[in-house]
Amino acid sequence: MASFSSPHQQNKKLHAFSGIESVRKRRKVEESSRLFDVFINHRGPDVKHTLAIQLYDSLKNLGIRTFLDAEEKELGDSFISTIETAIRSASVQIAIFSRGYAESPWCLA
Repeated sequence: MASFSSPHQQNKKLHAFSGIESVRKRRKVEESSRLFDVFINHRGPDVKHTLAIQLYDSLKNLGIRTFLDAEEKELGDSFISTIETAIRSASVQIAIFSRGYAESPWCLA
């Protein structure tokens, strides 16, 4: 036995679906306006040329927009402004704890 929906029921279903679509569209816009997906917080002298760069390269190879200061900072950019923008932009922050991590005011901030 076939079941038919009234025009009112069909309209409610369509409205619910369009609400889901608008949430999806909003998320895509938010993601595309984000500069970075991941910010790698590390103490440079301890891990920049080992673990941090390996993690950065791996994430970039997966297509994940990743910030590592040595790789993303442009010549002439304000260091503080660049770091703050990257931190605010990224949806994930990864802290690489190392022996000297807690000695760095930048890492702790």
